[in-house]
Amino acid sequence: MSRIAIRRGHGMTLQKAKAAAARVAAELHSDYELTTSWSGNTLSFEKVGLAGTLRLSANALELDLELGFMFALLRPQIEARLLEELDRVFGESPC
Repeated sequence: MSRIAIRRGHGMTLQKAKAAAARVAAELHSDYELTTSWSGNTLSFEKVGLAGTLRLSANALELDLELGFMFALLRPQIEARLLEELDRVFGESPC
């Protein structure tokens, strides 16, 4: 298995960050048929061949994603796309 771990700050309130993540979860479900669920401030998602979590706090997020063999071959492209999406949804990571 291959792993992607992204840790970064965000400039949103926790409530706004959670609402943004909920919109992304809806898109993931619609576009890629990922199963998503919330437990507190942690969004879990999975599909055959991948599983991950997005943990939110008041000023940061932690994305952890485990990729199965087939997805592991696409790890660089997946990670680049995730970073683009995080910038789109949460804004560029504050310094």
